[in-house]
Amino acid sequence: MVLAPDHPDLTFTLELVRTEPTFAQPEQEWQFVSDYAVRDYSGLYHVKLIPCTVTEDVEYSDPPQCNPRDPVSFDLHVRFQQVSDPVPAEYSLNTQLHLMRKRDLWLSNGSMGFGEDSDASFVPGDTVYGRLMMDPTQNLGESFFVNVEKCFLCTGVDGYVPKYRPQNNEYGCVADSENLLHSFKIIDKGAPRSVTKEFRNVPFNAVLASDDP
Repeated sequence: MVLAPDHPDLTFTLELVRTEPTFAQPEQEWQFVSDYAVRDYSGLYHVKLIPCTVTEDVEYSDPPQCNPRDPVSFDLHVRFQQVSDPVPAEYSLNTQLHLMRKRDLWLSNGSMGFGEDSDASFVPGDTVYGRLMMDPTQNLGESFFVNVEKCFLCTGVDGYVPKYRPQNNEYGCVADSENLLHSFKIIDKGAPRSVTKEFRNVPFNAVLASDDP
């Protein structure tokens, strides 16, 4: 439940976007959306969530079978104003993710392109290198800086290809979905202890370039 003392007439829809499939302090992502549009949303917001606990011997299930406890409350200070009507256009940095096998190409400046080594096939034991690049045709210069904070790895069911299209309720690897066979968070710069380090005794050894010795 979300309450806004500074905007008593506002109501909100609270939704769980994703949760880790565990009862051991799962990391969760929530969002709340105002049911009405106002010019200024700035103010204090009270958020109340109901924790649900289990004993240590209970395995995770979906939907969870647990015992609800007293609500936990916390406050959010928001400063957000709509200065104009929404512009009917979509803006994107048009980033491209290139996967490759050659470390020297991964470390290059990319001036020659990655076409022949991107989206290459890999065999068990290969090291996979990834480069996130902005589309050079945009001519953005140094106007933007792209920084990777998290990396997810997932595979779909029966040939389904995960895509991140929120407008179609598709969230790629980020949110739980019946269309996903496996989904792992292998890098999280802000919460490194929350990542999945291995699968079936095979380690991912996933690191950011800035952390790679």
